[in-house]
Amino acid sequence: MPTFRQESEEDDVPWPDDDFTGEWIVEWPNGQIKFKSRYIDGDEEGEYRCYWANGKFAQKGVNKNGVCKGLWEDFWEDGRKFKETYYDNSDNFTVRWLDEQGNVERIQVFRNRLEQKPGQD
Repeated sequence: MPTFRQESEEDDVPWPDDDFTGEWIVEWPNGQIKFKSRYIDGDEEGEYRCYWANGKFAQKGVNKNGVCKGLWEDFWEDGRKFKETYYDNSDNFTVRWLDEQGNVERIQVFRNRLEQKPGQD
């Protein structure tokens, strides 16, 4: 399982080779995990986890054959969730933006990667 530690926060993040199979981990300079994901033949598969340097989640979700599936969640550095994205597939997804209390503030629906306006199907 390759693990790479960045020398500084500005360093480019190393990505695995196109045919990589296994778990890929990148660490912040302080040793906290920055992100980890499993790959099969170069495609992300299963849980994806991304963290802030303080160890709190930045993003989490699931990949299937290299494509985001189901619920993905994004978090501020203090741990508050600010966005939920539900993927039917990579082209069709719904984004729910949350306010500071976690209430839905705005919803965006995308079909074929194009945002749908209210009333469009």
